[in-house]
Amino acid sequence: MKNNKDLGYALVTGGAKGIGRALSEELAKNRFNLLLIGRDQVALDTAKDEIKLKGYHIDIQTLSLDLTNIESYSKIFEFVKENNISLKLVVNNAGASKLERSSELKIEGIYQETLLDLIAPVSLMIKYVEYLKTNNLVGEVININSLVVRSKSHPVLSLYRSLKIGLDDLSKELDKDLRENGYINLDIYNTYLGAITGTGIATAKVADKSPGKLTTNEVAKIIVKEYMSGNKVIVPGFINKLAYFSSPLVPDFIARNSLRKLYKD
Repeated sequence: MKNNKDLGYALVTGGAKGIGRALSEELAKNRFNLLLIGRDQVALDTAKDEIKLKGYHIDIQTLSLDLTNIESYSKIFEFVKENNISLKLVVNNAGASKLERSSELKIEGIYQETLLDLIAPVSLMIKYVEYLKTNNLVGEVININSLVVRSKSHPVLSLYRSLKIGLDDLSKELDKDLRENGYINLDIYNTYLGAITGTGIATAKVADKSPGKLTTNEVAKIIVKEYMSGNKVIVPGFINKLAYFSSPLVPDFIARNSLRKLYKD
């Protein structure tokens, strides 16, 4: 169990809306100061004001930038240095998912989704490690991932699934590599989310029909509770836990047929 008195700032990408917004408030309840990252400054300011009104007595900073821009990662840590922020936690939440068959993918869409779902979170982790080493600090990362990584394939989320598998593998490889080389000042937590309602993204309508669906607030409460307890693998919801272990065992043609029906209805 973590000691709340030792907590500093949590950086949350996509922290103004959806799951990121809910996670930000749960972290505030646990006395984290916040650095909210997003593209929309108005949405960031609104989230900041709403959380402040809850009376958590924390500091909240916001930074508007585009994570698909490679210069953004340096700007984040310049902001951290300029504002004397002690960054205890990075939450890689920002991402994109579009319902498309593999044969319908467009090059521009592949490029943009790859930047946001894979390059951005991995780059942020690498810059965070540099920051921790430079300042001799201990830190943590929470990667918001999806249960699609546990399936053998997906009829309409093939690109998203492939990128999330990449994030999952690279975060685990980074963790192993650091530890094999004697660096133990970073802990990486991986979360695997199932159907979530109220996110405002393309899969939200499907989530409404899915078993085991959870709201953004329910998911955020579970993630932060499990993280505060030190659990490195977090799967919110009983049905989702079953899916986490059973999905790799389901024959691919059965899984694809079920998913095809779910996303077609």
